[in-house]
Amino acid sequence: MSAEEEYYINLYVGGKFVRDPHVNYSSGEMARLKEDPDTISYFELYKIVKKKG
Repeated sequence: MSAEEEYYINLYVGGKFVRDPHVNYSSGEMARLKEDPDTISYFELYKIVKKKG
């Protein structure tokens, strides 16, 4: 992975995906995290999700 590349993880919490006719996220919160997908662990993601609710 290059140093110039940026990666984001989008977490969707507390809502639902609806299709009308395109897929949208409704009634919830999205957290956008700037993380390195090669080094973030399951336990780090778990803590973030628990914090968000």
